[in-house]
Amino acid sequence: MGLFTKKPIPKGTTIMKVEEESKMNDGAINLEPILRATSSVATYEAWTNIKKTYYDLEKIKRVANVRMVIDPTVNSFYEALQDIPADGELIRVYGFTTWILELLDILTDKNIVGFIRFIDELIQDIDGDPYENKARQLQKALHQYQTLNPNATLNCKEYDEKMVNEKVNYVGHIIKGLYLMSS
Repeated sequence: MGLFTKKPIPKGTTIMKVEEESKMNDGAINLEPILRATSSVATYEAWTNIKKTYYDLEKIKRVANVRMVIDPTVNSFYEALQDIPADGELIRVYGFTTWILELLDILTDKNIVGFIRFIDELIQDIDGDPYENKARQLQKALHQYQTLNPNATLNCKEYDEKMVNEKVNYVGHIIKGLYLMSS
């Protein structure tokens, strides 16, 4: 899914107010490795690798053609960073932690430990991210989950070995509930 223009948009043009519903793609991320990860080890590795490449400034300059402008004196809006041709896709960068919060539904009892480990490491160097407080709230919720599931305190490899014959259960709704309670 994405948002496409019908007419060409010149660089610097205000495209729309931020409040408007938009479904722009984030040109800085490829979610496939995360969506395919079925174990804690694979989940941890996928998130870690994506984080390493997400903040690549040169990549962002190549792919993003829209930015959000936040101006307290007027409505916030989207602006074209470059000329966008007719039928061109509008692509922006959302912020890495946005994806972390968006993908809670894919958490299962088979990959949760890798996600917890990743979030614990992310929190150590997240200073300045616009969603830092939300990520810290998520970490708190994940630690609450660990009190409900003592196996979730194992390291990724041990946890994967313990869970190898277990049925997959989605736990994202539990994490969301704990997250909302900690908000």
